[in-house]
Amino acid sequence: MMRSLSQTGYWERRGRNPALGAFLGTTLIMALYSIAGNFVVMGYIFGDMARMKTSDWATMASSVYARYRDVILICTMAFEFLFMGGGTLWLFKKWHGLPIRESFRCRAPRSLLAYPLALLGILALLPAVIYLSDIFERAFPIIRKIEESTGQNSLIKATDTRSWILLVLVICFTPALCEEWLFRGYFQGRVGTKLAAPWSYILTGSYFALIHQNYFGLGSLIVVGIYLAFLFETSGSIYPGMIVHFCYNGIILILSNMKKLPLWAFDGSGWIRIPLLLASLPVAALIVFLIVFVSKRASPARHFPSDQSL
Repeated sequence: MMRSLSQTGYWERRGRNPALGAFLGTTLIMALYSIAGNFVVMGYIFGDMARMKTSDWATMASSVYARYRDVILICTMAFEFLFMGGGTLWLFKKWHGLPIRESFRCRAPRSLLAYPLALLGILALLPAVIYLSDIFERAFPIIRKIEESTGQNSLIKATDTRSWILLVLVICFTPALCEEWLFRGYFQGRVGTKLAAPWSYILTGSYFALIHQNYFGLGSLIVVGIYLAFLFETSGSIYPGMIVHFCYNGIILILSNMKKLPLWAFDGSGWIRIPLLLASLPVAALIVFLIVFVSKRASPARHFPSDQSL
């Protein structure tokens, strides 16, 4: 059903680019989220400065992360829901004015096989993702040393059942909902109206990786970001990506808390075993092919709103 100009937002009218609006909106939301998180940490640093026995900034930050870990994690979760969740919903209604469920593809995938195939795909990609992350870390040891000195790594260390529950909520559950809502539902949903696949999910997946500002994980985040965008495009649903996002973050969380990595997957120096890496790549390629095949064999692609739906 065609929509009148008065029923749509500024970016959905003729002559205006909804993809540009989504890019600006996503960048704005992530900037506000980052500022809010840094404000909390800086507030604790300045609040504790009087009793600090050192003037070293990294040491002060490390102390704050250790002492106020739970509060920082809870604030992180709250800010994701506030900005990526509520902020995205508000901005989309104001700027675009299209039906949320249709635009964000909040519905079952074209085929229920999308769920198991999506999970198998991320498992097959995991050795390559870990290998890329290791390459970045070992190529820039000085940056790794600086990051470790600030104590940020202590935020994802579980010590008891309560901390595990909190970490699963903050690291796995919340990003799976809020980041997929923002990056796939909003950003990729609107970019896809102007840019055809595969460029739509290559662009949005790469932007997803870059905006995380994780220099060590840049290579791995690009792979994961493009894969999540690929799932959104091929399945016609936001839900497979949410499940994969949750499981991927959960695996990384578990590996980060292991005292000893499994020897069948890692060698003595911590590198992923090359035979496992080489074996996983053709499996990943096969699963990607199956995802595309199943998508094409499923029911015809549904209509997604575009800039012509006025």
